[in-house]
Amino acid sequence: MHTNKYEGGFTAIAVIAVVVVGSIIAGIIISSDKTEPVAPEGFLDEQVAETEVMEDKMMDDGVDADESSMNDDMTDEDMDAADAMKKEPIATGSGQEVPMSVGTYEDYSASKLAMAADGDVVLFFHASWCPSCRGLENDINKNISNIPAGTHILKVDYDTETELKKKYGIVRQHTLVQVDQNGAALQTLTGLTNTLAQVAAQL
Repeated sequence: MHTNKYEGGFTAIAVIAVVVVGSIIAGIIISSDKTEPVAPEGFLDEQVAETEVMEDKMMDDGVDADESSMNDDMTDEDMDAADAMKKEPIATGSGQEVPMSVGTYEDYSASKLAMAADGDVVLFFHASWCPSCRGLENDINKNISNIPAGTHILKVDYDTETELKKKYGIVRQHTLVQVDQNGAALQTLTGLTNTLAQVAAQL
């Protein structure tokens, strides 16, 4: 009798253990069958289609995506500088158009006379102690983007360029001389030359 009683107890414990272990294993199997959520069917196709529509619209508007992004990052000053750097074409004997360089204001050097081959070169005899020289220079710098295309104003130091003063007969500062690519004088600007506009009007 005692033997049967103990055997029944062990059997019950074994059954409980099997049930518990089976439940644990079943839970592990069920959790491993779970999958990551996926996008609804057709979602990716819809996103691609929207991107293509945006690119087509930008192309129709004549704007490249990279260019549009670049323009968004540019300030008004950057845009003005870019416009000032645009080149205007000039006609040649062959019927082709060649871009004319933008106007410049820079220090003199003999090599820069070559720019007169395709434009106007003006020597500006300037002295730092001369009030009218400073006035004209300030106006040029203030309106630098308004220098006519192909016009190059070269700043010559009145105090140090003795040979150039002799060559062009310069006897006072704030004198402007238009020259050709070989450095030969074409004209000495006379009349009002206190502003960039007044200088440009004589060329």
